[in-house]
This record gives sequence, C-alpha cells and structure tokens, in this order.
Amino acid sequence: VRADTARYIRNEDITFFDKVTVRLTMVDGKEFELRADQGKMKMDTRDMAVAGNVVVVSSNGDRFMTDHLNYSNADRRFQTDAFVEMTNKKTTVKGTGMWLSLKEGNAAILSGVRASIK
Repeated sequence: VRADTARYIRNEDITFFDKVTVRLTMVDGKEFELRADQGKMKMDTRDMAVAGNVVVVSSNGDRFMTDHLNYSNADRRFQTDAFVEMTNKKTTVKGTGMWLSLKEGNAAILSGVRASIK
C-alpha cells in the first residue's frame, strides 16, 4: 500500500489513506493495481473500502473504473453497487454494480449492462 498520507486510528484498528495505490499479486503471478482518492483499511482483516476516481488495472490490461469499491481480503474479491466501466483492448462494458473475484479470475456487471466490441 502506498499513499500520499495515512492516519492510523489505534482504538478502531483502521488506517485512512489519501491518494492510495494498492498492488495485489496473485499466486499465478498476475497483478492488480488499485488506485483511489481515499481509502480505509481494517488492519486485522486487510479489508478495504476506497472512493473517488477508483481504478483497478490488471496486468493483462483489463481496467475497471467506478466511484467506490470494497475489497474483501478473505474472499479476494472487489465489489461495488455503483456505476462501473470495464475496458480492455477488445471491449467496453458499462453497467451498475460489479464483483471481481481474484480467486476465480472472473467478474460480473450486475445490471443495466451495455457493451461494445471493438
């Protein structure tokens, strides 16, 4: 985790971040980089909530953009109920709500889906 600033609240065991970047490396070597304006991490579980210009980029070029996102470390899963746009070299998919499983290597956009293939 990298950030411009960080504040730790000891009695809640939460760290707050400004301009945060998180790099996640999977067992198979695939990487994901998450960037956001603000974030908070529960230190004991490593669960995280981020907001503001959220972008998740995979090492193969998939890019997910949304307003806010939660990450469950135990499930290795990103989730949001906000509008999301997913782009890669071949497609652009937009909709509302999303989950992305790092364990299983798949994702779903939940409603109002519109897609274009390049």
